[in-house]
Amino acid sequence: MTVEMTSFGSEQAKLYQISSPTGVEVAVTNFGARIVSFLVPDGASKRNIVVSYDSDEAYRQEDIYMGAMVGPVAGRLSGAEIEVAGKRHQLTANEKGNNLHGGPESLHAAYWDAEVLNETSVAFSTLLTDGQNGFPGPIEVRVIYQLEGNRLTYTVEGKSEQDTVFNPTNHVYFNLDGDITKPIDDHQLKIQAQQYAPLKEDNTPTGQLESVDNTVFDFRELSPISQGFNRDDLQHQIAQGYDHAWVLEGNAPQVEAKSGDGKVRLTLDTDLPAVVIYTYGWPVAEGRSIVPHGAFTLETQILPDALKNPHFGDITLKAGQTFTSRTSFEVFYE
Repeated sequence: MTVEMTSFGSEQAKLYQISSPTGVEVAVTNFGARIVSFLVPDGASKRNIVVSYDSDEAYRQEDIYMGAMVGPVAGRLSGAEIEVAGKRHQLTANEKGNNLHGGPESLHAAYWDAEVLNETSVAFSTLLTDGQNGFPGPIEVRVIYQLEGNRLTYTVEGKSEQDTVFNPTNHVYFNLDGDITKPIDDHQLKIQAQQYAPLKEDNTPTGQLESVDNTVFDFRELSPISQGFNRDDLQHQIAQGYDHAWVLEGNAPQVEAKSGDGKVRLTLDTDLPAVVIYTYGWPVAEGRSIVPHGAFTLETQILPDALKNPHFGDITLKAGQTFTSRTSFEVFYE
């Protein structure tokens, strides 16, 4: 096992490549504490199973959320307003009147401090200042990436000086065929979930949890991910596929995905209660390499917009307390 550091565009950006004896390699950067590449052996070559760009500026130009840690709260906070400890806080509204992924220039756009912990692990840390995009703080955030064999684990820690809210995730996009110029229609997906959270037209949850029975949200058995594409129902029109949360159940792995060619299988194991899967369904700008439905996310978290829907879970982080979570991706290949 080794960790190698190289430059990654601007002077501030650094890339850290962790190599496993199995042949799996993962690269992460201090820009947004993001996953840049996830290489698996593929015959005499290697296949990159995540969407990658070659510099910090390229991510800014293409999609600044790709691969990054997002937060302090992932997803959408409806109305861009929160109430914490009896006090209302107006947040930066950066999508349809809502706060998305913590607002602009948040975790995903920061240049984090980096530390190589050992030959398998890299840690990134940053500080969200008090009032940044309206959130109480300051909030100290630390993310540790560890590659052991074929398993990549990221651990998140958060601590605030004031009562605040905290529900981050990693926004890595997968294409297990390794080709983002082709859609993921032939990928197979399995999710241990009996319920999902339907959306309103502004992409925030309705507040209901509905059964997956007899719906395109039923992935309790391995099924084509495209079963929810190209439909006329409201949920498809909102997301052009999926941008929904599933309530996870059962033992690990809670999620399994297979490549269209059947050569790569990915499993997800997490201590968080939900996963948001976004299938990148909207048209993309001319000149971009990725196509609609060219990748999918596995965003582990507490259910989105939980402050407005208390039965979704508690995302409050009390002053002085420490939030921790763990998510692992393990890859199997022929």
